[in-house]
Amino acid sequence: MQGIELADFVNFYLSRKHRDEKGKGCTRAALGGNAARQSDDIKAAYEAGIEKLLEVLQGEDDEPKASRAEIIDTFAHALGALILSRACPDDSPLADEVLSVCHEQIMAKLTP
Repeated sequence: MQGIELADFVNFYLSRKHRDEKGKGCTRAALGGNAARQSDDIKAAYEAGIEKLLEVLQGEDDEPKASRAEIIDTFAHALGALILSRACPDDSPLADEVLSVCHEQIMAKLTP
């Protein structure tokens, strides 16, 4: 995943397909709660994974597509949405509503 557009990332990350593929999905969403209770070495590895994702989303251009703050805000919002949606039963209307509402709110901030 090199230099993916932030909007494309959000479209994928907050999709029902991604949410429903728990075994193939984001390790940050799956392990975040557990990582918080681990040793500093484990936390450092988790942090390194976050940094790598931020680098990918920022891209390799001389002019970043979004600021680091915007990327962190977007990822944290999307991550929370994914965790909440996955925590609901698979056929829950709330699970879909969380994805939909958060997707709309994030995209509204990303689109001028």
